[in-house]
Formats: sequence, C-alpha cells, structure tokens
Amino acid sequence: MKLKTLGAAFACAIAFALPSFARANWRDDMWKRPVSVREGVTLRAYAHEKPRLMKVYVAKIDLSTPGIGFTTAERAGDWDEREAPRPRMALGLADGGKTLVVVAVDGRQPKYSLGATFADMRTLLRREGASDAVSMDGGGSVSLVVFDRESGVPVMLNRHPLKKVRANAISLGVIFRN
Repeated sequence: MKLKTLGAAFACAIAFALPSFARANWRDDMWKRPVSVREGVTLRAYAHEKPRLMKVYVAKIDLSTPGIGFTTAERAGDWDEREAPRPRMALGLADGGKTLVVVAVDGRQPKYSLGATFADMRTLLRREGASDAVSMDGGGSVSLVVFDRESGVPVMLNRHPLKKVRANAISLGVIFRN
C-alpha cells in the first residue's frame, strides 16, 4: 500500500476525555493490548527497536462514532522540518477514511526513545493501516493527552525529554457531544 502524505507539517497535541468509568490502570494496560477508553477510541503503546529505539503511542478514533467532533488552534511560526530522528506526531486515515490514526513517538531520550524520522513515521502509520497521512510538528510539541474524568486531570501518555511540557497553543482535540 502506498501511503500518501498530505500537505506540510502542523504542530499538534491530541487530547480527549476518558469516560468516568475508566479503570485506574488503563495507562499500564495499553502497553499490553489496545485499551478502549471511550466508544470509538482505543489507545495502544509499544516499544519499537529497529531502525532505532522508539516508544510509540497510537490512538485510533472511529470517525463514524455518533457525536464525535474536533477542535483546533493555530500553529506557532517557529518550527522546522529536519529529517533527523526526534519526537514526532502524525495523523493518518485507515479503514477507507473511517478511522483516524494518531501516532506519537518520544525522542531525544537515550536508553528510552531516540525518536523517529519521516520515513519511520510513514512505516509506523502503514503498520497501523493508514493510507493517507499528515505529519504534525515534532519536537517538544508532541503530546498525546487524555483527560481522565475520574481523577479530573489530563494525563500525558508520552514522555517529554526533561519531563517538562513546553507551552504550545497548537492542538487538535477530540470532543464528544453526547
């Protein structure tokens, strides 16, 4: 399958709300198998070792889920498109455009996750079944966040270098109207 990439890179953090009945250990469980965190949304995480060490986080969003919608903000102007391995995020469409696939890769963390190139992201998206994709801004803006309604706080799924989140006004939020 040929993966088509759409347009330029955009900065992005993904956020959506967990249902109030979410189990306390869902974050650990997603390393073992896909975890359904809400109707139409599953999360999965895995370690990838070739061509380099990467921690990969995948959110799959069924676009036919009743009440689903998206919200966004504008991107910052100071980003670049170097091909070096680094934290990256990309969005792809799978299942004939019915499923949004979100892939985030941690980077710049020796012995944990070195990052991904654009070619790596293409490979990861293909593995998840995506046929069309767009690369989002990499680096410190890569954030995959779930709002845990049970605890009332947002939870970062991926891990930033220095364990510090950079302020970023660019986001794509998945919202549920029901």
